Amino acid sequence: SLDLETALDASTIWAAALVGDGVDEVHLLHAGPVPGAVTYPDERALVEAVGARIRALDPDVLTGWNVVDFDLRTWERRCEALGVASHWGRTPGAITFQQELRFTRQSRASVPGRIVVDALPLVRDALRLEDYRLETVSRALLGRGKRIDPEAPDAGAEIVRMYREDPEALVAYNREDARLVMDILEKEGLLALALERS
Repeated sequence: SLDLETALDASTIWAAALVGDGVDEVHLLHAGPVPGAVTYPDERALVEAVGARIRALDPDVLTGWNVVDFDLRTWERRCEALGVASHWGRTPGAITFQQELRFTRQSRASVPGRIVVDALPLVRDALRLEDYRLETVSRALLGRGKRIDPEAPDAGAEIVRMYREDPEALVAYNREDARLVMDILEKEGLLALALERS
């Protein structure tokens, strides 16, 4: 499970959480050490390290919440801006995107040698809920939610605040978002269902 935290306009990747199959780590753009994270002095170093880490972990499946339209598209844009090869696959090649022509207009991503399974449409297809924000779904299914003050008037501003003033809290927030996705998929058996359908 992958989760990125970025500047509000997605112009910089601040953190990347990788969770699942024996891995539970956060890579953070920060000048000094931060408990619970591997830190990098600049975004280029972070992007190169996370790409190398994904290739080293060699997962069969990449997932996340809205992972195609946010995390992977942001990753591709930032790699292009930084002049870094974005390949996460088992063979060289960029992440490619397609959009279905059917009514749902669902986006898909291809990573050579890996399957990309976006948890958001899996949950939307399987369950009827009030809405499909990660907070709503995780509260309904797991009884816990994102690690951010639900009373905060602006979640984006709170993420910016954590990045600037409390990077350890941002690390915990980022890691929990990636964990929530894995726990939702496992509890509802949705990865197994997706494999069976395929």
